[in-house]
Amino acid sequence: MDRLRAAPVDQDNIAARSSLGRGAAAAWRSSRRAKVARRQIDWLDAMKPRCRAMPARFVRAAASTARETGGDF
Repeated sequence: MDRLRAAPVDQDNIAARSSLGRGAAAAWRSSRRAKVARRQIDWLDAMKPRCRAMPARFVRAAASTARETGGDF
């Protein structure tokens, strides 16, 4: 029966691993947001020559909305 007994739990190790996990997840989200923002900026730069008639405030508003929602526009 000794073999079936669970190993003792190291609470400090669990806390360290979970906090590292949260930090890694936050870093991933942050890098993902940066990647999306770069893609949006690239899109705006590519569209500038094509949409001279589009008011700048519309383009800024669209970029701002996309930034807030985390999506493309």
